[in-house]
Amino acid sequence: MQTTSQILYDGVGNVTMQFTGLSEGDNEALALKVDVSELQPPCRSVKIMCIEYEVVGGLLELFWDALDPVKFLELASVGSFNYERENGMVNKFMSNPDATGDIKFSTQGFDIGSSYSIKLVMKKKY
Repeated sequence: MQTTSQILYDGVGNVTMQFTGLSEGDNEALALKVDVSELQPPCRSVKIMCIEYEVVGGLLELFWDALDPVKFLELASVGSFNYERENGMVNKFMSNPDATGDIKFSTQGFDIGSSYSIKLVMKKKY
């Protein structure tokens, strides 16, 4: 799987990231995408405000990272989700001592040429 991760904006309170993946017949398995310790400034976790996505030829799963990662979203096809009315999608498992605040991706059913493009708009939580 050929992947890219790009930080489009990283400020004190907000971060926007873009992710792409192109399958060579393989899948990603719990690949670290949002590492909150690497943001500037680092934070404890993030809450997702908006997701824009295009997934072609399979399923993309998003996980809150922990000793046992927790799947919180499955994406297929094209679409967007806006969580601003709910004040963001938060990691409800941060009270778990194993929770890291990071976000991981896994793909399922990707064949050669399957792809994804995901944009995450997030707020930092300290």
